Amino acid sequence: MNDSSRAVEIISKALLGLLTIVVLPTFGWVWSAESRIASLESSNRIANAEIQAMRENAVHIRLIQKDIEHINQKLEEIANLLGDRK
Repeated sequence: MNDSSRAVEIISKALLGLLTIVVLPTFGWVWSAESRIASLESSNRIANAEIQAMRENAVHIRLIQKDIEHINQKLEEIANLLGDRK
């Protein structure tokens, strides 16, 4: 084996070792980041569904409040009519 082939072999092994040192942790970091992103996306979907349900409930609550106000007005009218009779 001559010196140039030996140098090529050493350089290729060094590059392979360097790539292994760089690529494997990077792969782990990307995997971890992707997992966290998926978790956040799931949490975001759940939160959006809850917000939508709260908006719908808020509309129903406002309608119920209006109904209660209307009932109170009618009760006052009835009380006034009964008070006028006495």
